[in-house]
Amino acid sequence: LTPQEKKDIYRLLGAVLSKPNCVHMAFNSSFELKWSKHRHIPSKCDYEPMVVAGLLDENLPHDLGTSVQMYVDPDFVKLDSSKISTWDWDKVFPYNASDADYNLRLAHALRPRLEAEPSSQRLYDNLLHPFQTKVLPKLELGGIFVHMDKLQQAEEKCVPERDNQSNEILKYVPEGYVLPVKSKKSLKRGFNPGSPKQLSDLLFNVLGLPDNYSGSTAEAVLIELKGKHPIMVPIMEFLKYEKLLDFLESWRLLRDSKGFIHPHYHLIPTTGRLSCTDPNLQQTPRILFIRNVLGAPPGYVLLMFDYSQIELRIIAHYAQDPEMIQAFLHHEDIHLLTASDITNIPMEELRARIKDGDEEAKELRKKAKAVNFGLVFEMGAFGLVRYAKEKYEVDLTLEEATTW
Repeated sequence: LTPQEKKDIYRLLGAVLSKPNCVHMAFNSSFELKWSKHRHIPSKCDYEPMVVAGLLDENLPHDLGTSVQMYVDPDFVKLDSSKISTWDWDKVFPYNASDADYNLRLAHALRPRLEAEPSSQRLYDNLLHPFQTKVLPKLELGGIFVHMDKLQQAEEKCVPERDNQSNEILKYVPEGYVLPVKSKKSLKRGFNPGSPKQLSDLLFNVLGLPDNYSGSTAEAVLIELKGKHPIMVPIMEFLKYEKLLDFLESWRLLRDSKGFIHPHYHLIPTTGRLSCTDPNLQQTPRILFIRNVLGAPPGYVLLMFDYSQIELRIIAHYAQDPEMIQAFLHHEDIHLLTASDITNIPMEELRARIKDGDEEAKELRKKAKAVNFGLVFEMGAFGLVRYAKEKYEVDLTLEEATTW
């Protein structure tokens, strides 16, 4: 297409997609709205079947194929469009027409179901729909700025630390140890502590650590093994710096020509929570020199606002839990209260210890905070261990996560 032809097409699209007396429906509307906004095409979305389907049944996969099979046509099979850019028009046209047709049918099927649930309808109308169609596209298109000088400094700090820990690990690898691999390249490289298979073989088959999880080297398992062998200290440190470098590398690769990365946010309708991918900024470690890599571009200021313990306040209201309600009414530290409940240590004692700089008491409060927020979203033991580590940089054992 010539530039003029593109301009004419975009003008016609804008006239249709923004027409006020037409109802526009789009499944996963943030994608279409971002596409149009990026090309300065005026557009709107009046109904979002993906959000409605997720609100009606949180357990279903939120894709068009599954939703159509569930509510419209059980025999529907959606074609794989991963290579659509290579298709010719004779294949693209019926594919897109089918998507539009089934999107419309799905919307008609979902509308009466949502109307039958007045509270869900209000939630959709007042919060979920405007957030999905107005806030998310702007949020993703805006992105967040990556300071390349700080990224470089962070990498220069992490690489030597990771390599030092790798060398410490190698001290515990027996001479003549045969790697559980067949690749000549892997054999030539030697033991790789970043390989789950090699690490599992070394820990359980060679060093004889207790294997209660079928050879798993998941973070929760490694935390359980801390203290059972001196190799665990450098292993945990190695994996920590390897993970930090993975974050930095993804930011470097995904930044655009202006220095921004544009994560994809996914709204979870039943809870209102967001998940994030490509990259997952929500799991950015709470390490200052890593977080400082992300910020505001020159001439701007990045502000952060947070509702204090909002999920727990809502839980207290709907559950009418007297202990939680009293704690919030009297501006009590809810996390300290939980720490006291699960350890049987009086709150005043914990408060005094924290004030005096007691690291163990601070750690207990962090664990309680992870438990408070984790259990609100029904996390299992493994999920809670991972959440505590990723969100609060605290090691929660599987036993603690199970019993608390």
